[in-house]
Amino acid sequence: MRLSQIAIVAALILIPTASSAQLGGLVRKAADKAADKAIDKKTGGKAAELPAPTFDEDVLELTSPRVDQVVRGLKAWNDARSRADVEGARKAHEAATARELSYATRYTDQRTEWQQKNWKIESCRDDAFGEQQEANQQVINKRMEEVQSNPAMLMKMNAKLMEWAPKIAALQQKGDTVAYKSAVIQMNEEVATAGGFKIAIDSGKVNTKCGRPVPKPAWLLAWDSTEVETKKAGDRVRAAETAGAAEAAVASGLTERQFMIARERIESFCGGGTMGFHKRERDVLTPRRAELAAFFPKK
Repeated sequence: MRLSQIAIVAALILIPTASSAQLGGLVRKAADKAADKAIDKKTGGKAAELPAPTFDEDVLELTSPRVDQVVRGLKAWNDARSRADVEGARKAHEAATARELSYATRYTDQRTEWQQKNWKIESCRDDAFGEQQEANQQVINKRMEEVQSNPAMLMKMNAKLMEWAPKIAALQQKGDTVAYKSAVIQMNEEVATAGGFKIAIDSGKVNTKCGRPVPKPAWLLAWDSTEVETKKAGDRVRAAETAGAAEAAVASGLTERQFMIARERIESFCGGGTMGFHKRERDVLTPRRAELAAFFPKK
């Protein structure tokens, strides 16, 4: 069987399955710790203070000139973060999270009840449509054997399949389970019609046997909207917090990886972290602790 035929068969036997309902989860603030991980990997991170790392092309010794380079990078980074309005992004995320939490506090029980009711209906509908699809399979297989020698018919079926593909993908992306399943049924029927035959998909019988899915109430639609807002706000925070990393590296004269690792080590030194340092580095960093700590205000 040719690839195009396989694609058509796959479409015709596709049975939409119930997708698991999305539970509202509060977006947790995540900090990028890539540089810390790089150091830990090189030094075998431990709970106690680590010994001085082995210096290489990525982990550079923090000499006085090199600390000056990092300071230039930190200044450039702070300028970039200021333009990105990190604090504004954080406040927007906190506000969005609070709105989402208010819906979770008020409607969690109702949401669970709505989900359970729909899961039961969707399960019944999946089984009912599956039974109809199984009955159609012999018709599909026989017709596909005939279509193998009809390139024009294959092209018509594939054209219909391609017409539906973006619509189906959009509904999947949106998470609209009900509309997705309805679209798949309609697509199957139209692809079969393009191939010169009919498949029996009787939605009426399924509706009578199982009932229709319960539409989302207004409060749930609003809750879903707050989840989307919270995610977008979280993405904005992450983008703002990492803004300027490339600019900082350029300003420092180091590679981005060198700068990020040096920055994380200096932050650890200023904050009493566990990263290890050579005595020569401590002699350079200790007199400048207050100056350097100003770049890493406590949150």
